[in-house]
Amino acid sequence: ITVGNIPHSGTDLLSNAIRRFLAMFPNASVHVSDGPYEALLDALRAGDLDLVFGVLRRPAWAGDVKEEFLFSNPYAVFVGRQHPLARVRKVTLRELANYDWILPARGAPRREAFERMFAGSAHPPTVGIETTSLGIYRSILTTTPMIALLPTVEAQHGEALTILPFRSPALARNDGVASRADWQPTGLHQR
Repeated sequence: ITVGNIPHSGTDLLSNAIRRFLAMFPNASVHVSDGPYEALLDALRAGDLDLVFGVLRRPAWAGDVKEEFLFSNPYAVFVGRQHPLARVRKVTLRELANYDWILPARGAPRREAFERMFAGSAHPPTVGIETTSLGIYRSILTTTPMIALLPTVEAQHGEALTILPFRSPALARNDGVASRADWQPTGLHQR
C-alpha cells in the first residue's frame, strides 16, 4: 500500500493506523511518501499512490480524485513557551502582527489562512521563514519570538510549544484521505 503524507497532517495518527494495520496483516507492507501536496496529487492521479492523507484541498479541476473527511483539524497560533505572548490571557490580532512568522510558501492552506487573518490590516506581520519542516518550526519557535500557524493535532505533541488564546474563523481545516475516483481498492486497501 502506498500512502502520500502531506506535511503537518497528523503523523502520529497515520503512524498508529499503520502500526495497527501491520499488526493485523504482518505480511503487508506500507510505503509512505512525504511531500508537497501538488506532487502527491500528481502521483495519486498517475496511480503511483493509493491514498493521500492530510488536509482536504482537492482543486475543482481534479474531478478524478475523491476525498473522504476524517476529522476537523483547525489551525492554531503557536509559539515557544518562552514567548512574551505565552503569558497573555487573550491575544489580539494587533499583538500578533508585532512578531515575525514562520509559514509555508504562498498557496498552501496555512499561508492562505494567515493571509485571511490579516486581510485589510494596515500593518500585517512579516513572514521571515518559509518552510514545511516540522523540525524547523519546533527549533525556530523554541529559540526565537517568531509565531506560526500549525494544525492543532500535529503540533500538540511538542511540549516546548504552546497555543496562544486567539480565535479566528480563518483557522478552519479538515483532514481526510484522497483517492482516485475510479480506484478499485483491494481488501487490504479497504481495511
